[in-house]
Amino acid sequence: MPPSPESLRQAAVVMTSLGTDLAIEVCNFLDDRTVRLVAEAIARTSEVPTEERDRVLTQFADLCRRDPTPGGEEYAKQLLHGALGQSRYAELVASQEEDEPLELLKEMDARVVLEALEEEPAQALALVAARMPAAKAAELLEGLGAERAGEVVLRMATTGAVAPGVLAAIGRLLEEHADATDGMAGGVGREETVVGVLEQVSRATREAVFSALDEQDPTMGNTIRESLFSFEKVVHLDDRALETILRNVEAKEIAMALKGVPSKVRERLLSCLSERGRSVIEQEIEFLGRVRVRDVEDAQRKFVQVTQTLVNSGEISLGGDEEEEYVE
Repeated sequence: MPPSPESLRQAAVVMTSLGTDLAIEVCNFLDDRTVRLVAEAIARTSEVPTEERDRVLTQFADLCRRDPTPGGEEYAKQLLHGALGQSRYAELVASQEEDEPLELLKEMDARVVLEALEEEPAQALALVAARMPAAKAAELLEGLGAERAGEVVLRMATTGAVAPGVLAAIGRLLEEHADATDGMAGGVGREETVVGVLEQVSRATREAVFSALDEQDPTMGNTIRESLFSFEKVVHLDDRALETILRNVEAKEIAMALKGVPSKVRERLLSCLSERGRSVIEQEIEFLGRVRVRDVEDAQRKFVQVTQTLVNSGEISLGGDEEEEYVE
């Protein structure tokens, strides 16, 4: 069965990365037909994006590691080192070591992660939560308790670069626990990661987290609140929530908040009004004429404040509160 075009392109990428001398050495181990096919693939390969080259070389190294032939891993290192040089080779290896535990986390159950790390410092939990899908990270926070969840969120939002050794150690801990029960590590989540998690936790947990943040770092708490309750996010709430918000904001404030926004955003809000209400707002917008950007931002801020009040009172939901909205 002949090699696929994709396999031949990958072979061409590896060969062109090795340099002439190493490539010739590799060809000595190939049959004539394979050499011809690879040479034709190289001739068709002009420019190769750096991302593609790194991905192919990483896959090549993985294959060599799995090869039962003695020296496979060492030979892979020699080839990559010769092709990339010491500095680029070190970067590629570090990147690969970072991504592998990250892939494990995507598959791990949040409860397993919590069991593995419940005795670990908040910093370790923050590193893990920042790399989990938002829904799983939210489940992790739910299981921590208010005070500890607040500390973890604070760490998620403020932690910078992390030494690879720390990430590897946490990764091993998770792997061991995952193996014993029947997953981790790279960069760090920032405010957008925190917001994604808080959007999916229950209202009670979110309020407890903010209460803890207000005690530990009020500035960061306010920053996360502003990101969580931004005008851009509010307009993406469901129809029922937007209808409730609009009923609690004066027409002139709605009109001012909609001045200069993209047509899709304006239409999204206007579609949640009655025909008469829509007409009133459209007339207000036209009547306002030219306005200061500062006034528009103030109106949008008031709109967001109303939203926050309604969320805190339980009248509307950000998406993670449905279980608290109904009882049988």
